[in-house]
Amino acid sequence: MLSSRGKNRKKKIYDFLSKRDLKMIIQWAKKSGSVLRLLFPFTYNNNELIRWRAIEAIGIASNMIY
Repeated sequence: MLSSRGKNRKKKIYDFLSKRDLKMIIQWAKKSGSVLRLLFPFTYNNNELIRWRAIEAIGIASNMIY
């Protein structure tokens, strides 16, 4: 079960992906490497657009981290 903090993060990531707000993903990646762990489950999302945006965000975030 997700804590309220975990649910909040998940909702924020979903909102970023829905709006294709890659700037926020990049900012998050610069602060914390955990963004990859948070993005990965979205690659299994039922919404194809969210899946592809998650894949795109993982590529961008991993470039910022590594």
